[in-house]
Amino acid sequence: MSSAEKSVAELSPSAACRWPQPRLALALALALALIGIGLGQWLLLFGSSRPLALVVWLSGLGIFLWLESASRSYHAQEPAPSVPSLAAKPFLQGLATGWLLIVPLVVAVLSGVFVAIAQHARSPLADHWVVVLPWSLSLAAVVAAAEPLGWARAAAGAARVRVRHMRIVEWAPAAAIFLIAALARFVSLGSFPVAEGDGLSLALVGREVLRGSVRDPFSTGWFDNPTLYAYTQAGSMRVFGETLLGARFISALVGTLAVVATFFWSRHLFGRRVSLAAAALLAVLPMHVYFSRVALNLVEDTLSLVLVLWLVDRAFVHRRPLDAVRAGLAIGLAQYFYFSARFLVPLALALTVAMTIWWFVQLRSWRDTLRAVVGPAVWMWFVALLTCLPLAVHFLDQPEDFNSRGRQVSATGPWLQQQSVATGDSEVVILTRQLGTTALLPFATSPGGQYHPDPPLVGWPMAPAVAAGLAMVTATAWRRRQVGVALAWWGSLLAVGLTIGFHAQRWILATPLIALCAALGLDALRRIVVTHLRVPARAASAGMVCVVIALMAWNVHFVFRDSNELIVWSDGNSLTAAALADELSGAPADTTVYTAFAPRMFFDSHSVVPFLADQVVGIDLLEPLSDAGDVPRLTDTTIFAFLPERVEELQVVRSVYPNGSLEEFNARDGTVMLVLYTVVV
Repeated sequence: MSSAEKSVAELSPSAACRWPQPRLALALALALALIGIGLGQWLLLFGSSRPLALVVWLSGLGIFLWLESASRSYHAQEPAPSVPSLAAKPFLQGLATGWLLIVPLVVAVLSGVFVAIAQHARSPLADHWVVVLPWSLSLAAVVAAAEPLGWARAAAGAARVRVRHMRIVEWAPAAAIFLIAALARFVSLGSFPVAEGDGLSLALVGREVLRGSVRDPFSTGWFDNPTLYAYTQAGSMRVFGETLLGARFISALVGTLAVVATFFWSRHLFGRRVSLAAAALLAVLPMHVYFSRVALNLVEDTLSLVLVLWLVDRAFVHRRPLDAVRAGLAIGLAQYFYFSARFLVPLALALTVAMTIWWFVQLRSWRDTLRAVVGPAVWMWFVALLTCLPLAVHFLDQPEDFNSRGRQVSATGPWLQQQSVATGDSEVVILTRQLGTTALLPFATSPGGQYHPDPPLVGWPMAPAVAAGLAMVTATAWRRRQVGVALAWWGSLLAVGLTIGFHAQRWILATPLIALCAALGLDALRRIVVTHLRVPARAASAGMVCVVIALMAWNVHFVFRDSNELIVWSDGNSLTAAALADELSGAPADTTVYTAFAPRMFFDSHSVVPFLADQVVGIDLLEPLSDAGDVPRLTDTTIFAFLPERVEELQVVRSVYPNGSLEEFNARDGTVMLVLYTVVV
């Protein structure tokens, strides 16, 4: 028990509450708040009146916020830096000195200029080591300039001292959570979930990297996704083979690291109890686990968001040059993954403004404020620009690649005009409705895309805790610790709202925020029952641990429940393509495969087939086989594949080749989803 909690536990009933209401009245208020939140959540999904549902839901949250604010008497307040302290410390004091500063900076700048010149108009087929090496040199140089000589040795020594004095009770819970996160992402990675099409389209680019067809890590590939991710996939496939495990390994690794980063970020802002709960919930959060187990370049954005929120705060509050450099690296490297990472640029700009305002509130002087923020801001944005420079040059050379995907899914272009014509509503009304529906994406809106569970997206058991934590963050968004979370949550939902549809993968970067808000909501409930209901602090903490473990168990069951495979993260066509690919992966080279799939799907409409069975030759039978004359003449081993709606054409093939072998593949409900007929000539 912390000293703060001990002091609260020792308070009399009147002192423990900010107001002298009887304990029974406060218990009834808490019950009313929880009922309001739960009933409001139910009405949002199943009620007939959305306004009534919002009134009930928001009323419950309002009562909860009232109780939480009264329980904050022992909540640790953030220290306000004063002169002489962090603000008085010159930012340049943390840098290297003399030539150890000047030389690395000159090397970084000259290397950056060389990178821009070398990348400009360079052929994608040309060797790009001439760009990669100076780019890496420029980043190494700026890191060297950010710390004085010998800092690494001093940091390692300090870390050894901390580890030596650390008790098992301090590190064992976090280590267990990290292990659970790794197990949830790596166990059966090569077989679960069913092979996804889009992720393996990216993996096919990684295969081209291995074969030397793609030679530019700073260009764009499939759907104009940056190719640097394909290089990381190529590295894992070189180690683990061109398999699902090799294609998905990077996602599983980054997803695990995102849990680790979430623990340290939330501990930095909210303390150890909240950080353990947030990391534990993220470790098995279904949406985060799913995208950590597929080959898409999506889960990288979750790690990038956490690093940006964590390192930007450290850079501006503690004013260490190395933190500013790390923040810039996080912003710049994020641009090489999924498109949603572009949101981190305006987010970092907003955080820069927010931290400037925060320093002004502390110092009450614009001159001192600028002295406090200019150094971290300049270094952070300089490094961010240096990091994404090669990709920026590519987009300058090929401007159509920069926002091609954005133009396709934008809700502010032709789609908005079409909706206005179809509904008769003004564009402002349609866009307002779109944004309102998106704001409820975590709680009441049916998500689409690759991850499409029934609402609420955050899961029924977690929805009340997430709502309570989000309400707390939003109500106190003016505070330093909450401002980044609030900006990231509502800003990312705004960005999703400006796209067509409500696809969960476009909001994947916010999954650490879901876990954090749930942890904040549970911790607030713990404080309320300790302060207002005089529940022993140890009992309340134990209850919070039990709730977190129960939520983790529910999430694990949800992720690995077989019946959810089709309902949540797959579809009939993907299951059929995966079954076909698994069967063809062992076929001899140059085996011909005729697919009677059209018009529902085609041989190469799902990338899992060319990824796992690139040695076969696929031919689509676009027209039905009505008689023997329509059956192709065979010269070698051939496989005919039929969907259920075209399986009657199998009799036509059998009339020409009666000695083939038949194999049926069933879905989980027992219905036939694929029929293969193999003919050996």
